[in-house]
Amino acid sequence: MRILLVTTDYPPKKGGIETLTVNLERGLRELGHEVEVLHLDPRTHVEELRLNDYLPSPPTLDKYFLQPKFLQPSSFYTFYNLVYRRVKEIQSRLDPELVHMMHVHTYPAIYAQDGPTVLSCHATEVRDTFPVREALRNATVVHSVSEYTASLTRKIVPREVNVIYPGIQIDKYGKGSSDKLQIVSVARLEERKNLTSILKAIRLLPDPLRKDLSYKIVGDGPQKERLEDMRKKLGLKSVSFLGEISEVRKREILSESRLFVLCPLELHHRSGKISGGYENWVDAEGFGIVFIEANASGLPVIASREGGVPEAVGEGGILIDEPKNPKVIADALLRVLKNEEMYRSLKEDALERSRNFSYDRMARRFVRLYKRAVE
Repeated sequence: MRILLVTTDYPPKKGGIETLTVNLERGLRELGHEVEVLHLDPRTHVEELRLNDYLPSPPTLDKYFLQPKFLQPSSFYTFYNLVYRRVKEIQSRLDPELVHMMHVHTYPAIYAQDGPTVLSCHATEVRDTFPVREALRNATVVHSVSEYTASLTRKIVPREVNVIYPGIQIDKYGKGSSDKLQIVSVARLEERKNLTSILKAIRLLPDPLRKDLSYKIVGDGPQKERLEDMRKKLGLKSVSFLGEISEVRKREILSESRLFVLCPLELHHRSGKISGGYENWVDAEGFGIVFIEANASGLPVIASREGGVPEAVGEGGILIDEPKNPKVIADALLRVLKNEEMYRSLKEDALERSRNFSYDRMARRFVRLYKRAVE
């Protein structure tokens, strides 16, 4: 099958959509499919614009043309026209049998593709806006990374949503070291990831354990300075911020650790007037590939029962109901770190569960979905 993947996110940038896209691409190629990836970033698309991208195209004519800011090259107007043009160009050369839109902001591919389309939904981007409604209504098939995200899409456009969980390259991950008292978080340093509560939880641990414990935080983001200040105020000398690191180094850190902890929040926002009202949207973890990566490394997980996190963690860790309560997190850390029998059981469950999330198994599920779309 000739397949075009259209995405706003792709390596070397790091994130869930990037990981899903590159692993899907790899899996489809290994199954013998002809795959092309079109990566267009709305934040940096200006350099790719041509003169005709400032002119209205089918996906923008009614909604965006003649709006006051439509000629600004940084606007979504020009980005949507760019997506439309590039998909049209690839269609004339590749003649894809199916186009898979990895993000709702690539919805103009629906207008450019003569055949079936698949739309992937993640979580934070699922808002009651024109591009989301347009994509959900007109895609041949809608895919969601979790049942949680599927529930968000159905609130906007009630229709069938197919859940396929993301997959990773299981065999690239080590199996964890149980003799090193090191815990780890891998996350973008932002409010939703709730790392402030974890730092406070570390401070609540008993002195002997806290002094022996090493806590590594992998990632960067807008809260970095605040988190570093908090570490100093709490006197947590054993906490290290590693920043952005390579995938290889990330896997090494995971394999050196004993436990993975991340307790994301489900944040509800209201912003931007639309149709006489306000846009209400949810900032939450749609799934959480990083939990699968931790499990594949043999690490039990301590996580929150919010968003799509429970679907990623399953039996591979402990879910807490009060992620903003540092004492609850601290108690969970103590339960796992001080109870060797519980730790070994969770470790075995984590490794066993991670095998269900291999990228090749994910790719085969997508192929079955594609075949439904083209029938």
